[in-house]
Amino acid sequence: MLASDHLGFNWHFWVVLPIAAVVAALAGVLLGTPTLRLRGDYLAIVTLGFGEIVPVIFRNLTGVQLYEPISQILATVLSRPEIAICLLGCEQPFNLTGGEAGINPIGRPYLPLIGSFSPSNYYPWYYLILLLVVFAYFMISRLRNSRLGRAWGAIREDELAASAMGINLVKTKLAAFAMGATFSGFAGAFYASYISAIFPTVFDFSVSVIILCMVILGGLGNMTGVIIGSIIIMAADRLYLPQIAQVLKGFLNTSILPSISNPAFRDFIAVTIDPIQMRLLLFGLTLVIMMIVRPEGLVGSGERGVKAVQGGTGK
Repeated sequence: MLASDHLGFNWHFWVVLPIAAVVAALAGVLLGTPTLRLRGDYLAIVTLGFGEIVPVIFRNLTGVQLYEPISQILATVLSRPEIAICLLGCEQPFNLTGGEAGINPIGRPYLPLIGSFSPSNYYPWYYLILLLVVFAYFMISRLRNSRLGRAWGAIREDELAASAMGINLVKTKLAAFAMGATFSGFAGAFYASYISAIFPTVFDFSVSVIILCMVILGGLGNMTGVIIGSIIIMAADRLYLPQIAQVLKGFLNTSILPSISNPAFRDFIAVTIDPIQMRLLLFGLTLVIMMIVRPEGLVGSGERGVKAVQGGTGK
C-alpha cells in the first residue's frame, strides 16, 4: 500500500521495507495472542485457520466506511443513522485492499549505480534477496544464541519446566510470533516489489504446505537444513516437475493414449497423470515419508539427534 499509488503514498522500497517488517511483527502479535494457551496440533490448526481467514478479509475490504464508535452506537440504539459521525468513506465507500484485483503497480527498488530494478534483469534481484537471506541468517543465529533464544528452546522442550524456571511464557511466545512475522515481512515486501503487484490469491493454502515441506525436509531446528530443503522443494516445483510433465505427456501421447479405445477413459488418463496437477499430493507424500523415515530431516538439529539417541538407548 505504501509503495504504490493505491493510497497516494508511493514511497521508496527502502523506506517501506523496514515498515513492512514492523507491521508484520504487529500482525504476528495480534494473531498470536489468542493462541497462547494452545500447543502442538491445536496450535497448528488455529494458525492455519488464521492463514485462511486473512485472505478472505483482504478480499472483502473493498467498501470500507469508518464511523466514530460512540455516535454509531447511539445511532443504532435510537434508530437515527443521521447522527452517526463518519470518519472515512463518507460519500463513497473506500477501497482499501483492491479485492481480488489487489494492489498494482508496486514500486521497485532503486540504487544509484544500478537504477531501478528491471523484471528482465534478474541479477539485482538475486543479489538483493541473497543479501536479505544472509541478514536473516545472521540475525536468527544471534537470536538463537541469545537469552531469548535459549528461552524459546526451553519452552519447546518442556513448557512447564520453563515456566517453573522463571521464563515468562506469554512474552516469550509473543516474541516468537513477532520475530517470525518480522522476517516474513521482509520477504513479503521483496516479493511484492519483484512482481510489482500483490493479490490475496498469492497466499493460498498451498503456500503454507510448500513452506512446511521445506522445513520438514530440511530439518527442524537447523537453518542450514531449511535452506537446503527450500532449494530442493523449489527446484522440484519450478524446474523438475514441469520437465517431468512434458516428458510424461510425450510418452502418454505416443505410447499409452493411442492404445485406449474409450475416449472418456483416455481423457481421464491424460488429465489425471500430470505431476504439476499432483504437486500438493507429492509434497504431502514427502512430508509423510520424511516423518516416518527421518523425522529430524535431511540436516537435523544436533541437539535433537543426541536426545533421540539417548532416548533410544534408555540413557
